[in-house]
Amino acid sequence: MQFSIAGFRVSVSPLFWLTSVFLGWGLYDAPGMQWGLAFWVPIAFLAVLLHELGHAFAFRRYGVPSEIQLIALGGVTVPLVQRRLRPGEAFIVSFAGPLIGLLIGGAALALVRYAPLPPSLPLSLALEAIIWTNLGWAIFNLVPIVGLDGGNMMMAVFEKLGGGRGVRIAYVVSIFIAGGIAAYFMSHGAFFNAILVGYFGWQNYLRWRMAAQWIDRVQPIRPQAPAPGASRKRGEAIDVRPIDGDLARAWEALEKGNPLTVRMIAEPL
Repeated sequence: MQFSIAGFRVSVSPLFWLTSVFLGWGLYDAPGMQWGLAFWVPIAFLAVLLHELGHAFAFRRYGVPSEIQLIALGGVTVPLVQRRLRPGEAFIVSFAGPLIGLLIGGAALALVRYAPLPPSLPLSLALEAIIWTNLGWAIFNLVPIVGLDGGNMMMAVFEKLGGGRGVRIAYVVSIFIAGGIAAYFMSHGAFFNAILVGYFGWQNYLRWRMAAQWIDRVQPIRPQAPAPGASRKRGEAIDVRPIDGDLARAWEALEKGNPLTVRMIAEPL
């Protein structure tokens, strides 16, 4: 399924619908309540779509075109050009998605608590689904695990403070947080949630290992001060440019599988 909205191309995988039904089935498994899925599935679709539109509009704000893909466990907004965002820009792009959910889910929660609504089971189920898929999922997305929006925001802050080393620290923090949450879910019998969070932790462990194997071994070359009395040959140039930024861009391109970009950066260095 493909369509366009607000100038963004959107593709929806069949697995998205299957996962939506699977998640909703656990909420409406009481006898005679399966019809609640008729509310849950379209509301979940709209919640994920609006979340990703938040990311897409933020990307557009910084001149980066993107497209939206709704996949098995949610959605992803994919930039269509290779432009590295500054940490502050990356923070805003990551926060834009959960912000939509917080606003919509918060408004629905306020409506339930403070508005004089008529007693209606369909209305109650619809509002409950809106709160869960917007506010609930937004809060989950803000957990500081890289791969979730909260983790990506954390990584942007750490990168701003510590560059590539800060990024690796974000991976380590994500591993410990994911491990703790997965253990909590396991102890309460929520095995699906434990596997999901554990998967994020495993992915961060792999990223951390890759970063440790490569970034630590490629240190920027710093020019040394000449020894007293030493002279430099005529025409000999000393390049004093810091190359940390170039290395960071090359590493990002390597992770994304763009060997041509890596080569273009590496050859001048």
